Amino acid sequence: KKKFITMKIATGKGSISLVALIAILSISAVVSLPGLAISPILNDLDKIFPSASELEVDMLESLPSLLIIPFMLLAGRWSIRYNKIKLLIIGCTIFLISGIGSLLARGLVELIILGAIMGIGAGIIIPLSTGFIVDYFTGDYRVKQLGISSAVNNLTLVVATSVVGWLAEREWHLSFAVYLLPAI
Repeated sequence: KKKFITMKIATGKGSISLVALIAILSISAVVSLPGLAISPILNDLDKIFPSASELEVDMLESLPSLLIIPFMLLAGRWSIRYNKIKLLIIGCTIFLISGIGSLLARGLVELIILGAIMGIGAGIIIPLSTGFIVDYFTGDYRVKQLGISSAVNNLTLVVATSVVGWLAEREWHLSFAVYLLPAI
């Protein structure tokens, strides 16, 4: 067991621990999550929120993605100037707080606001998911890890979609539990 934990992974620039690699790849698991919890309840929004307007439903679906874009650009710039670990912690904290809030939210306006906040957190995290790989790996090692990162992202999306659908069948609030993943 100790051998597994202390295992070193070649980077092309030296090596990093397996734990560090898992931490870097775990960032890729978070980037596919924004908006995922809404998908299984879209057909039921008129029952859950009978007075919801079409604009509110559209905002619930698209506002997180809309806010991801400027914050991805800003985070890319910030990652050059500031400590990337601190930036990642800030992004994950924002994402996690909005996820907890979404899990507890009772109104559509609350979910829209929390979705917007989640978009900010996700926008900060997304460029870091590949940025850390670029920082630590070079050449073929980098290409390999970028491929693994993409696989982690897609696998998380498939598994999380199944879990969110299953949770939403039980209680619509539970679908937002998927947003607690940054806590890990």
